[in-house]
Amino acid sequence: MTYKELLEEVKERRLAQLFEYEICTPKIAKDFLDKLSKLEGEDASSDEAKEVLKFKDQLKTASEGEGGDWTEPVDGGCMEIFEQLQSWEKDIKTGSLEAREIEGMVEYVEKKWVPDPKMSKVAAAVLEKAKPMVQAAKKAERDKEQSRVVSEMKFTTGLAEGVIATYGMLGFTVPHFIIQGTVPPMEQLESKLTYFKEGLAIDPESELGKQLSEGIEKVEGLIPQMQLICKENPRQDMKESADYKQTIALKATLMAGSACAIKGNLEELGKMIEKAEAALKEDGEATLFEGESGEAKQKILTKAQYDKGLEVLKAKLKELTEKSEKAEAAEVKTEKTETTEEAKAEAA
Repeated sequence: MTYKELLEEVKERRLAQLFEYEICTPKIAKDFLDKLSKLEGEDASSDEAKEVLKFKDQLKTASEGEGGDWTEPVDGGCMEIFEQLQSWEKDIKTGSLEAREIEGMVEYVEKKWVPDPKMSKVAAAVLEKAKPMVQAAKKAERDKEQSRVVSEMKFTTGLAEGVIATYGMLGFTVPHFIIQGTVPPMEQLESKLTYFKEGLAIDPESELGKQLSEGIEKVEGLIPQMQLICKENPRQDMKESADYKQTIALKATLMAGSACAIKGNLEELGKMIEKAEAALKEDGEATLFEGESGEAKQKILTKAQYDKGLEVLKAKLKELTEKSEKAEAAEVKTEKTETTEEAKAEAA
């Protein structure tokens, strides 16, 4: 064996930490001293030799201590716990560690090591590091769950606001086109509200909890409007709707145009207006609003609603076009100013 090889063993068995926590037993110390004695004739001037020999006096003292041949739980891997704790610290930050894993280790140390005087110092060090990690892991778990609830809340709130905004713009809407599913939109919204409140209860004082509290208040404010809109715009029987699918498609086109207007999507809004106008021209008023099932069609969309909806969308298209043109003009003006300033700076 060389000093270099012995240094590797010193590091592998964490000799420095064994002394730090006072668990370098006589047997372990004698084992290292025996290996050192076999290197007495070797060159001790290397950095590796100096690193090993700095433990010689501590090893002599430890070899004379009480404890006999005791090496457990040192040889059983107790020092690896610190590596495990370091690994868990990283996992806590990513939210991929459950607190119960650390709690299991804490329970083991408290049961097996704390009562043993020889392990008291290392047990205290482990618990000092691990117990705060349990709390950190629990907080990470709460944050992870609340984060999911916040994401769902934002999505659901956006849908409800979309229903209300569409209705406000066109004077009609189809709630179940926006809040889709077999369950009626209002039932979905009320069920989600309960879910949001459960998420808030996880930790009302956290930053995410505060977001949920504000979001719940907002959703509760939207519910009365949603109730009225859903009452005025009930779900149609899909079996019957096959008879007037063109009318449904036209209404959907106007709603899609409304969504484009709300998002400020100028190009798509123009396409939806063109599509709505083409539908009236191709299918005709009789097919869309009259005929044998005219009464049912009127419940879906009237000619007056179509005219008003198209008028609103065209006004929005004009408004968005003007805003876009002004923004482009301002950008061109800024570019010209910057070019002029650069030219003046070069001339100077």
